[in-house]
Amino acid sequence: MTYKYKKKRKKIDRSNTTLYGHKPVSKTRKIVTLVITIIFAILLVFFGYCIGEPIYNYIKNPPETNPNVWTPPEITDVVIENTSSDSKIDPVSSREWSAYALRPGDMLNEELFVSAVDSAKNAGYTSVLVPLKIEGGEIYYATKANIALLNGEIVKSKLELSDICKTIKRSGLMPIASISVLNDNLSPVNESDVGFVIQESGVLWYDDYINVGGKPWISPFSVSSKKYLSQISDEVSLAGFDAVLISDIAFPEFEEADFSEIGDIIRNEELRGTVLYETASLFSDCAPFTMYRTSASEIVNDKDEFLEKTDYMPPFTAVAVEFDYDTIENKLIYNDEEFTLSEMNIYERTKIISDFVSSEFSGIELIPVISSKKMMAGDVDEAIRALSELGYTKYIIE
Repeated sequence: MTYKYKKKRKKIDRSNTTLYGHKPVSKTRKIVTLVITIIFAILLVFFGYCIGEPIYNYIKNPPETNPNVWTPPEITDVVIENTSSDSKIDPVSSREWSAYALRPGDMLNEELFVSAVDSAKNAGYTSVLVPLKIEGGEIYYATKANIALLNGEIVKSKLELSDICKTIKRSGLMPIASISVLNDNLSPVNESDVGFVIQESGVLWYDDYINVGGKPWISPFSVSSKKYLSQISDEVSLAGFDAVLISDIAFPEFEEADFSEIGDIIRNEELRGTVLYETASLFSDCAPFTMYRTSASEIVNDKDEFLEKTDYMPPFTAVAVEFDYDTIENKLIYNDEEFTLSEMNIYERTKIISDFVSSEFSGIELIPVISSKKMMAGDVDEAIRALSELGYTKYIIE
């Protein structure tokens, strides 16, 4: 059986009621309601226009600021200077500083070291140059480098690097590390793989007969030497030095017989330049400010192989030039004029050497190194006076 839904029709009562049972609204009441609604709508539009227009105009065209009325400052990027002793925000390259070079004997114990730092401060220096690894291979701090610990001939001090830096910074001075790299005659004795080796016999090579003072040299071609130097570099990097001075990025002076004994690798000019660059790069991250040390006499005589083969650019910030008054050529030609240094005082010689050296470099800062060991009283002051007049803001006195 099929069911269909049927709508029930509601019977409409034609009496005086609406469909839902309400009485109909009178015509008069409808008219009154309509009038009230229209009036309310008109008032709403009027007040909306009166209030809305000023707000719109204010947003679109804000009033000018009265300079006499306080307003909150705009927030801008503010650089806050870190004044802590370990701060490296202020680059060393922008500072003026004078460094006094400590001697290896100053590093033998804490008492001697502290006394030397105090002396440098009292003398008016703002920095201290610390001999960590010196020419010959001795080390004057408590290194953990493996080869240095094989016997007691290399490590000469028990001072910790971190304590060295802290002591200097507490004195208000800037610590500069000094490292002689390849002029090392001790580590090859501890580990022959570090030095140059004679090919046929595998015996360690010496630059002369042992009985007349011949010495082995660390080889930049050696994997073991790179590992050893990297260990030293890492230790210095972690210590907190503001600057580092690197020296002796050089080969020994080979004779013709040495080329056949050691091999053609030391004769290849391109390989020599490459390996010197790689060795220097081991120390590029030791400190924010890195210096390569050379001498005026080496520059005059074109004896600095590292500078010639690498254009001295990487990885150093500056070149420190020793004004070696005693060993430099007596006669210098500068701007087609010949100068006889022996006829000049220290003040005059300093200016002539500076002019000559500066003409050989461009695009890198030069830092004079003045040796006071053989100077007469007052000569150091005269040299510093000359440097100041020439515009130098950094120098090292040793």
